[in-house]
Amino acid sequence: SLRLFYSSAVLDGVAPKDVPRYKDYELEGAHGLVWDPKNEVLWALGDKELAAYAVSGEGAEETLSKISGMGSFLPATHPGGHDLSADLTDPDFLLLSTNKGPLRYNKEENTFGRKVRKFNSILAGQASASFSLQLGQAIAMDCRLVPLPNLEKVRDYFLWRQEDAHRNALNSHCYWMLRKEGINAQTANAMLEGKSIAYKNELLFSRGINFNNLPSWQKRGIGVYWADIEKAGYNPVTKQAVTAIRRGLKVEYELPLGEQYADLVTSFLD
Repeated sequence: SLRLFYSSAVLDGVAPKDVPRYKDYELEGAHGLVWDPKNEVLWALGDKELAAYAVSGEGAEETLSKISGMGSFLPATHPGGHDLSADLTDPDFLLLSTNKGPLRYNKEENTFGRKVRKFNSILAGQASASFSLQLGQAIAMDCRLVPLPNLEKVRDYFLWRQEDAHRNALNSHCYWMLRKEGINAQTANAMLEGKSIAYKNELLFSRGINFNNLPSWQKRGIGVYWADIEKAGYNPVTKQAVTAIRRGLKVEYELPLGEQYADLVTSFLD
């Protein structure tokens, strides 16, 4: 917890001896503290969160109030907040240390009030508009931002999502196969509702489709992530062809399964 001590000089002779000399505020693993004269707030760093507090009142009436919309939970990759200090090179930033290394926090970054629901709506709308323009028809995209407290939860989440993608792909193949046979949408959905994975595999197989032999990306989707990519280049000094390493987006059509997939995902967070 975060503990605010009252000055003895303030309390002595003013308040009875049984009046508490301090007050606790809930902040798990509270450790680092920094007074921010620019914003007139007290920054406090805990195990999982960087919080901002307004200071009000005087003497024995002094209190701290947590400010909504300021501060942030620490990334799952950097648990265990420890030291906190002002960035002497830029008053808009704070420097944090955690069990996994340092972080730099921008106090002025407050896009959409850091509201997850707002990011979800904006990103989904942007993706929908972009895909619609590219494909020439109306496309609706979904978006989720999922805050997770640690790497183990990240692994579990992505393993579950991979299994969920596999189930959805199997169901979609069955649905569109039935639609191509002339069955309407309502009937096709009713034929698949509550049916087992084995049933759906057999349904496809009866039409000459072996779901297991389909391309990986059709069953488990694709991955897009930042990676070091080799690119052909030319050195004008030596007048030789060279291979350069550039940071770029990689599209992976053959995602691994199970624990290997979880290892791939968590490798991005090391």
